[in-house]
Amino acid sequence: MSNIQRHIATLKRMGWTDQRIADELGISHTSVYRWRDGSRHARLSKLIESRLLELIEGEVSVTLPPNRQLVGV
Repeated sequence: MSNIQRHIATLKRMGWTDQRIADELGISHTSVYRWRDGSRHARLSKLIESRLLELIEGEVSVTLPPNRQLVGV
């Protein structure tokens, strides 16, 4: 499993749809599906990987209760 597949799987577990991921990346939901199932590989994969990680980190920071801090960050 590639890092992109892992990141997409993480976002999916967090409730994201392929369409929402695609909208955030400015691509088609079909591309997200193909990356997720491994039938295609992303061009500029390091850039896509970084952006997916930003989405994950942004979602985590949004879902933390306001009185909680991440330890060790």
